[in-house]
Amino acid sequence: MLFTHGLLVDGRVWDRVAGPVAGQGFRAVLPDLPLGAHSIAVKNRANLTTSSVADTLFDIADHLGIERFALLGFDTGGAVAQVATASNPDRIDRLALMSCDAFEHFPPALIKPFQWAAHWSPAMTLVLKSLSNPRLQHRPLPLGLVAKRKIDPALISAWAEPTSSDVEIRADCVAFIKQMSSADTLAAAERLRTFPGPAMVMWSRHDQVFPRRDATRLAELLPGCELRWIDDSYTFASLDNPTRMIELVLEFLALP
Repeated sequence: MLFTHGLLVDGRVWDRVAGPVAGQGFRAVLPDLPLGAHSIAVKNRANLTTSSVADTLFDIADHLGIERFALLGFDTGGAVAQVATASNPDRIDRLALMSCDAFEHFPPALIKPFQWAAHWSPAMTLVLKSLSNPRLQHRPLPLGLVAKRKIDPALISAWAEPTSSDVEIRADCVAFIKQMSSADTLAAAERLRTFPGPAMVMWSRHDQVFPRRDATRLAELLPGCELRWIDDSYTFASLDNPTRMIELVLEFLALP
């Protein structure tokens, strides 16, 4: 099973879930996508699009010798997962989407200011560097809206460090944010109507970023999809309520 992540974080957002899932005999793959917390800059930034990031999921699978895989898309990585599945459904054995960008909400309202700031370098630099301050996470700013509970300050610093200290990584992040467009998720949604594999939508009931209505819309869109709600968490349910997430991932993997 391949787990995606969101903007400005990496695969470690899934550590509390993937370990126990792997302990049940599944192979859990947690790639670090070029979404702002990556450590190696993209060679050709002009090609840093949602579709190109989606293609890397298949590159990763090819490198690991995996033909078909289960895919869980989360946050920005949920848009990536939708585009990947729509473009190459034969490679996706089953699809789960958890609290993520969808339909016309790509980017979501929370990220819209980032997209505006991305057109003026000094503003974007200031915004990205501010995210490294753990004191901000429970104020009405990004970290306080995505996590109900305090995130490990060391993890926050690790996620923020690449865009704070590396001009090339920051440029990658800005390039991706600039190109985010609902045209990609709306087009993917139309193709997902015929996805043949098992599917599940997992959504934080009190999500502050992604509308609950989108969870219902996705579940209605995907044939035979199961809809499950996650309580006592915001968007980052893998950190806020890992026990529930482990339960749901295992249920998803057991779908016939």
